[in-house]
Amino acid sequence: MLPEQRLACIANTIKQQKYCSVQQLADEVHVSNATIRRDLQLLANQDMIQLTRGGAMHKSANASAEPDYMVKSSLNREEKKRIGAAACAMIRPGETILLDTGTTVYQMTQSLQQMENLTIVTNDVRIASELAVCPALTLCILGGIIRKGHYTTTGVWAQSALENLHVDRVFLSCDAVDLNMGCSITNSEEILIKQSMIKAGDSCVLLVDHSKFESMAFMRLCNLDKINCIITGKELDDRIVQEYRAAGIKIMLV
Repeated sequence: MLPEQRLACIANTIKQQKYCSVQQLADEVHVSNATIRRDLQLLANQDMIQLTRGGAMHKSANASAEPDYMVKSSLNREEKKRIGAAACAMIRPGETILLDTGTTVYQMTQSLQQMENLTIVTNDVRIASELAVCPALTLCILGGIIRKGHYTTTGVWAQSALENLHVDRVFLSCDAVDLNMGCSITNSEEILIKQSMIKAGDSCVLLVDHSKFESMAFMRLCNLDKINCIITGKELDDRIVQEYRAAGIKIMLV
C-alpha cells in the first residue's frame, strides 16, 4: 500500500468509527505503531483528525467523549470472545463474581449461561438481561442511573451498594492500559464505581483487547499493582508482553 493510500485508509477508518487507537490502526494497515503515529500527525496537521493520547478521533467528535457502545462492540469482536471464554475458565463453582460494564466483559455471558452455582453482580444492563434467564445463576444488578447509549448504571445508589459488597473475583474493563500510568477510562461518571469494584474483590482480573495497550484515557483508574491478572488477545505485540512480565505483571494471551 502506498503512503497516500494508507493515509486515506486511516482517515476513512477514523471517520467511520469516530475513534481509533494507534494499535488498532497499525493492525488495520499492517505497519508499525511508529508509522501510524507519523501518519496521524500528518492528518492532524491537515486538520482532518484530532489527536488523543494513544490514538485519534474524527474532527467532528468530542475529544473527551467515549465511543458509543455499539461502535466499541464491533471492534476486535473475535478477540473479545476469546478473552471472555478465558475469563470464565478461571471461575470456580460457588464463587461470587462482580462483572464490570463493557463490550469485552459482555463476552463472558455465553460461557456463564452454561455454568451453575454462581452469584453474579453487575452494573451492566445488557449483561444482566443475558443472564436473567439462567435458573442456575443468582443475579444481582446494581441500581442507579443508566448511562444512555452505554447500558451501565452509575450514581450514588450503585456506589453505596458496592461499598457493602465482598466478592471472590472482579472482572474489570478499562479504555487504556499503560505500564507506568496503569489503567484509565474516558468517562468520569464511572471512575468511583470502578474503584469501588476493585476494593470489593479478593482478586481483580482485567479484560482488555490488545488495542488498549500503550495508551492513556482521560481519567486514571488505578495502578497495575491492583490487578492480579490481565487477559488479552494473542495479537498483542511480543515486546509489550515481555515488558509487562519483566515488571512482574501476570498477563495471559488467548
